Formats: sequence, C-alpha cells, structure tokens
Amino acid sequence: MYVEELLDLRTENPIEDKDMFFDEEYQQYVLKKDYPLNRLFLDEGIEQWAKTSKQFDKILLEVSDDIYRFIENHTQRASIRTKQFIAKKDEMARIAIKRAMLAQVRYYLRSGAGAVKDMVGVDIERSRVIKINELRGDRQLSPDAITILNSHPVLTYTGGIYKIKIKEG
Repeated sequence: MYVEELLDLRTENPIEDKDMFFDEEYQQYVLKKDYPLNRLFLDEGIEQWAKTSKQFDKILLEVSDDIYRFIENHTQRASIRTKQFIAKKDEMARIAIKRAMLAQVRYYLRSGAGAVKDMVGVDIERSRVIKINELRGDRQLSPDAITILNSHPVLTYTGGIYKIKIKEG
C-alpha cells in the first residue's frame, strides 16, 4: 500500500530544492521565481516584468494556493493532513506539484486566468450575480495542471481514507 511506503521516510522537515521552497505559514510549497523564468517561454515584456516585480512573487503564492486548494477539494476531510504529509515527503508528489504549479503559472501569464477566476456576471432578470464558472465553465485551474495532479496515485484520489500517525514536532 502507498501509505506504508511513506512511513519509511525519515526526514523531519519538508524537503526543499533549488526550484521551490516550503512556506511554513501556509504549509505548502511555492515556486522560486527563477524556476518559471528558466522553464517557460514568455513574451519579453512579461519576462522582464516578472524578473523585477515583487508582484510576481505574489502570483507564485497564489498559484500555489490554487494547486493546494484543488488537491484539498479532491480529498476526503479525514485525509487532508495525510495528503499534506505526502506532499511534503514524497518525491513523486513534489514533482507533480512543481510541474502543476509551472503549468498554472503559464496559464496565468499567457491567458490571464488569474483575473478570469474571480470574475462574475450579472443576471439582470433576477438581479443576482452569476459565477463566471456558470457562464464559461471552470477556468480556475489549468487543464495541464489538472492532468499532472491526476497522474499522481494519491494527490487527487478520493476513493479511500488514508491515515498515518504523524509525529508532531
């Protein structure tokens, strides 16, 4: 079983690498600025803006939020802490999350999806707000990011509840 393999992981802290860091406040990985800049083909103006702008760091945090909320939305509540542990300790999960965040950054910068996800329409006949997803379908997450996350055996799996004992530091 997948969870039994995770019990052999001995590290106490989340594993960081040159491409992403673990944000202790939000308890999730966030891409470092250089990773998307080195991996994505971006318009010269956007690339220059991303290199010099502090707003790009905020976009990277928002992208991380989007990916982690998608995982949580595809998790039974009893398994959320276990999936957080898996995301911290399992290399394949971290690679999937990193690739999904990269796809989401591309989606944000090329299609403007960051702005679209918060838009609403107005139903004049009923005098109410219509969520944009009702108008255009779900556009919050990149289709590539969804495919990448779904390729991991546990991150978006909701068929069972995984519980493991996690030592509190």
